[in-house]
Amino acid sequence: MGNRLRRALFSSILSIVILGAATIATALQIDSGLSLSERPDDRAFQNAMALLIKGQIDQADQAFQEIIRSNPKHVYAFLGRAEIALRRNKVAEGEKAVQEALSINPKAPEAHNMMGLVRLYQKKPAEAKAAFQEAIALNPRFTTPRMYLATLYRSENKPELAIREYKSVIETSPTLFTAYRGLAEVSIATGAYDQGIETLKKWKERDPKNPDASNALGEAYLSHKDYEKALHAFDEALRLNPKYIFATKNKGDLYSLKGEPQKAIEFYQAVLAQDPKYLEAHLRLGTIYMQLNQPQKALAAFRGAITAAPDFPMAYNNVAYLLTQEGKDLDEATRLAKKAISLNPQYPDAYDTLGWIYLSKGNYDEAVQALKKAKSLGGDQPEVLAHLGTAYYKRGMKKEALPELKKAIALKSDLPDAEAIRKMIAEIEKK
Repeated sequence: MGNRLRRALFSSILSIVILGAATIATALQIDSGLSLSERPDDRAFQNAMALLIKGQIDQADQAFQEIIRSNPKHVYAFLGRAEIALRRNKVAEGEKAVQEALSINPKAPEAHNMMGLVRLYQKKPAEAKAAFQEAIALNPRFTTPRMYLATLYRSENKPELAIREYKSVIETSPTLFTAYRGLAEVSIATGAYDQGIETLKKWKERDPKNPDASNALGEAYLSHKDYEKALHAFDEALRLNPKYIFATKNKGDLYSLKGEPQKAIEFYQAVLAQDPKYLEAHLRLGTIYMQLNQPQKALAAFRGAITAAPDFPMAYNNVAYLLTQEGKDLDEATRLAKKAISLNPQYPDAYDTLGWIYLSKGNYDEAVQALKKAKSLGGDQPEVLAHLGTAYYKRGMKKEALPELKKAIALKSDLPDAEAIRKMIAEIEKK
């Protein structure tokens, strides 16, 4: 009933995601600032940092603990342990380690930066901002807290403040190229497209052998539907590094946006040949196969997404939706929709899918409950209203069905089952 295969998948491929303040810390790379600050040059600390940078977390933690045992006043070792605690999502341990560092040296800017990260994990953006600002006040050339502040300002829809921080970072550290990307993204998102392009060109001029710069420029051109320039930029990235997978994926996006699905499929398949767990490529393939009315291939692609990312609820939901749409294995569809809900209990599409499955099975009481939940979480989405109205109708609750069905048609007159919905409305209104 209705092909709404997940609104998120059909949104613009190129939309810039601005993170909510509560999720910034987990989405951004955790950076204590130690790699950019004036650190102790003792060999034990340098060795511990090297382990941390390599991702050898357990070994790095042991090394930092040994440093603290031999020198209980080693501020940076405590901060190293705090960074490890946050990587492990042990926020209380991280906070304790930062507090130890601040008790030793309350004017250590790296400690205030790390406290800002702790506050982000605790969903306290105002306190995080204050901590980052204190770190900057103690060391105005410290770029790490400025980058976090810029991201916070973006989440608060304060682009002018984000731009100020990015520009300050670039002035202080002209080779910190993530700032160029951030500045360009904000410029383009606020309508200053030409300014964003110039920022990316400056990055490319400073780092001409870095495929990231060419790829970012290609993404910007693609956001403006300048396909020729975008293709040239992606090809340049691949010339610099033939295995640069992001440009390969972006070429798939380009052809998808141009309405050339077969070419897009070729590039997404090339991505998966290089990295079978590249989630976006699975999702893009599934979406294209749905658009081409090839549900079996779409199912295979979305099952691939589950394998690539077992904790990603949308993939389970998409498979459940397709199985239901095809009238196949509703028991498996039920299990997968419930799995999506268990991974994200606030996911309205999964409740809609579960309700539709119950509706298909004739379990109308369960359908009503699931679809009411979908509506409460996602608002008045026409497909959800159509499903809920139909469930009420089948349940014999025609008084409750009528407003849902009428609103569904009012919001989207070309729903796939619009004719059946209008017949239900007409029948109810006759009585």
